[in-house]
Amino acid sequence: MPVTSLVGRRVLVTRPAHQAAALACQLRARAATPILWAALAIEPPADRRPLLRAARQLDQYDWVVVTSANGAAALMSALAEGGPVPVPERVRFAAIGPATAAALQAGGIVPALLPTLARSEGLLAALGECTGRVLLPSAANARPVLAEGLRQQGALVTAVEAYRVVPQPLPAPLQVALRRGEITDVVLTSGTAARALAAGLAGSPLVSRVICLGPVTAAAARRAGLPVHRVAREASEAGLLAALEERP
Repeated sequence: MPVTSLVGRRVLVTRPAHQAAALACQLRARAATPILWAALAIEPPADRRPLLRAARQLDQYDWVVVTSANGAAALMSALAEGGPVPVPERVRFAAIGPATAAALQAGGIVPALLPTLARSEGLLAALGECTGRVLLPSAANARPVLAEGLRQQGALVTAVEAYRVVPQPLPAPLQVALRRGEITDVVLTSGTAARALAAGLAGSPLVSRVICLGPVTAAAARRAGLPVHRVAREASEAGLLAALEERP
């Protein structure tokens, strides 16, 4: 029997197209209507050579610290390019959260570390006094918290651009629907999505309830002038659904 906890709700999902399907399916199972808009696109780095070089030299590192599922996918692609590269047993992998861990596991890598708090600050704390050589494949213009924190602890950090996050325009029909209040909820999973939404609204007030994946996304949304109604207690699809189901 389908769950009807979100019956009648029209939920704007702003995740990239390749990551939106599972959440949309969960929303439909709860009698909600998902509306998909890829607020950002994931594109290759401007120069892939540093990532490819790092992938061929994994034996030089003690830790590979991966901060997103997109970063994990980019690293797996780099490892496979030109023929599979065996991952040295001594190299340990850290994943920022369950989705990132799952992306690594899909490539045959089991993370040695998964923090309780699924954001950069939690990963930094979980790594402790890390003083070895660390490879950090991440997005262009990623928050510097992790790289700077590791360096302050004495780690030798090699940060390489694994992918780029490119904001996308808000389609005109969605602009109209949002302004008319025809969308009840908006799910934001990144600061880039928050800024893209605010840019598309061009100063128009947002009457939809805004649900954010975590405090970093919520802070970016507030800076962009968006109201934040709920922040997921857990940075996962289950956390987003639970936040959506909470009473206003």
